[in-house]
Amino acid sequence: MKGPVGSFSLRWWLLLATVLFLQEKAWAGNPFLTDDPEPVDLGHGEVFVAGSYAQNPGGRNGTGQFEFNYGAFQETQLHLILTGAFNSPNGIPAASGLGDMELGVKYRFVKEGEGVPQIGTYPKLDLPTGDAARGLGAGTTRLMLPVWFQKSWGPWTTYGGGGYWFNWGPGGQGWVYLGWELQRDLSPQVTLGAEIFYQTPAVAGGMDSLSGDLGLIVNLNDTNHPMLSIGRDLVNPVNSLFGYAAYLWTY
Repeated sequence: MKGPVGSFSLRWWLLLATVLFLQEKAWAGNPFLTDDPEPVDLGHGEVFVAGSYAQNPGGRNGTGQFEFNYGAFQETQLHLILTGAFNSPNGIPAASGLGDMELGVKYRFVKEGEGVPQIGTYPKLDLPTGDAARGLGAGTTRLMLPVWFQKSWGPWTTYGGGGYWFNWGPGGQGWVYLGWELQRDLSPQVTLGAEIFYQTPAVAGGMDSLSGDLGLIVNLNDTNHPMLSIGRDLVNPVNSLFGYAAYLWTY
């Protein structure tokens, strides 16, 4: 495309891709995107105060998040994320406001044993509470149905799996997410990890995405846990950089 109209359209397509990128990668096995099957213990809870960020050739956007996980039943965790979002395309006034809401239930149906991984599922429902016209949400309800696996040995832990996102929005399509993470406890206080994940397109005519990131978790004590991760798309230059930072309080 050439000329002002083409440039304007290109900017909006790039920003749309980034918004979809942030929305369809709901941060899960914090600070990583891939989930694990291990629920919060019965009667225990987790509170995350977090932020995510992405930038690409078309601009920047991200979210501020409040996440709550609670062990409501044996082997079962309830999950809620409330978000505020911002969207700042190049050359266009930035927008900010309420983002989309996420609800979920994690259930582990196989406990880890010698030679046997943990296995569980973690369905998630994204509700379109953000203003899609301003780039602050997906504009449609979406549902993920996954299966997750996890195995630990000594200071090492690895988890991953995948699932399918149902996307009922106009112009959208369902997509597959596959991811795997490997982490090591360097000490009781510090854990380092890395992951790689793959997605099929969430919009017709979109590109597959293969991305990777590195993450750090610091256990100040049994209650306080700052964490962060940073990564990039390995094949698609539209999503050039993304990051996540959070403070986890457990009780």
